[in-house]
Amino acid sequence: MKSIALGILLLLLGLLGNAQDKRPVYFEASGDKLVRFYFDSNYYLVDKECEFKSIERLASFDAGSSKFIGSFTDFDAAGKPILEGAYLDGKKTGLFKAYHPNRSIKWEVFFDNDKPHGDWKYYYPDGHLMMRVNFGEDYVKIIEFLDTRGKKMVEDGDGRFE
Repeated sequence: MKSIALGILLLLLGLLGNAQDKRPVYFEASGDKLVRFYFDSNYYLVDKECEFKSIERLASFDAGSSKFIGSFTDFDAAGKPILEGAYLDGKKTGLFKAYHPNRSIKWEVFFDNDKPHGDWKYYYPDGHLMMRVNFGEDYVKIIEFLDTRGKKMVEDGDGRFE
């Protein structure tokens, strides 16, 4: 009887020990000073094995300041790039490009000190321009918008955007 109780106790301890080894993995080293982060579709960190994981970011990361540094690429669940850009001291800087599933450019914009600067260009999956939005110091203005047939609905900031 004591050996059965001892056996059950050892079995339970073994199961608990295995459960403790299954810690969530939100990020992990990925060679040459890069870190792979796991996100859901809303960019919330999730466990590597989470059913909602849909984005992986490969980037350099400074753990001391908790900031991204340098270039990064985000990948979808199929391993295709969906976003590329760079950080300087944890702030978005330079050209950022997002991609449609067919790998054509979805949008592109320059960031300066974490803020969009100049024109943010959006494209249809076939590569044609959809919209150009200008970011000034204290305004955001739709400069150009073309419908799916290529008809200009907004030109030089004048027109109708719905």
